[in-house]
Amino acid sequence: MNIKPDFSITANSKDVTKALTERVASVEIIQHSGFISDNCILTLDDHRQSRMQTPKPGDKIRIALGYQGTTKLVDHGEYEVAEYSFSGARDTLTIFANKLLWSDSLKSPVHHSWPSTEEEPLLLKSLVGDIAGKHGLEPRIDSTLGNIKLPGISQTESDLQLLTKLATHCDATVRVVERYLTFMPRGTGRSRSGAKLDEVPLERKQLIKWHMLASEFPAYKSCKAYYHDTINAKRLVAKAGSGKPCFELAYALADKETAQWAAQSRLNDFQRTGNTLTATAIGEPNLMAGGIATLSGVRAGIDGPWFLTKVHHLIDSCGFVSTIEGEKLTP
Repeated sequence: MNIKPDFSITANSKDVTKALTERVASVEIIQHSGFISDNCILTLDDHRQSRMQTPKPGDKIRIALGYQGTTKLVDHGEYEVAEYSFSGARDTLTIFANKLLWSDSLKSPVHHSWPSTEEEPLLLKSLVGDIAGKHGLEPRIDSTLGNIKLPGISQTESDLQLLTKLATHCDATVRVVERYLTFMPRGTGRSRSGAKLDEVPLERKQLIKWHMLASEFPAYKSCKAYYHDTINAKRLVAKAGSGKPCFELAYALADKETAQWAAQSRLNDFQRTGNTLTATAIGEPNLMAGGIATLSGVRAGIDGPWFLTKVHHLIDSCGFVSTIEGEKLTP
């Protein structure tokens, strides 16, 4: 692989890479696995003899990263200019852009009733689909989650808050990127469109530094979830794992199957977040938040697959580095 980093920049659908190549001081891409917006930061030389054109609110920037000599740079999506700044004494223009490309109404409080009965249960795919359609988005929900039955919901919060809460209950990630609303199990490694991402291998020789933390906190060994037996009018329990301490979900689910899923999902989350990794590697443009990196050659306890919760790519005068934050995948 050629070790000289490369990038492409498109502004409002126009390729401006050649025009900016000599002016780019750094390119940064910062991605998150949840509802936190991805963002990019461009730092440009703004010398007095040839000032940079000032960006306008709403301008769109598309970034791709990689190395010279590769067949194709890796597209990291489109970003909307949010703000910019000028700095000196070395004159620079820094542009901050993010992927908050969805309607503000997604964050507005909503009063809505979502009924669910034994004859017509409320399915997760129906709720996600209805919310996506309301905001002009295309839903992408994993088939293993779509048929989860939900209890009746009296919504008094925003659609964003409701989706985030449901994602937590289902051990899933929910993201809005460009025109897609995706709802995927954590650790499945899906792209922003919901397509399967390849696992990215990282060998020890690619790593500049790393830090892994194994913690017993919160140390839950099991989890309980309750559901209603409507026929016998009883409140029953589903349990995942064994031993104490045992975490109890505070809400009741629609049926045994859904309650068992919820209990196992929360236990998986506890087990995964007890093992976290931060690592900096020689630039690897295929690393993306929500994907999976598989480490090898480091040591037992670190080698293996990690679910990426945050990825930070940086190209500057020192080269190309990628910093990742991840959680250990449960077996």
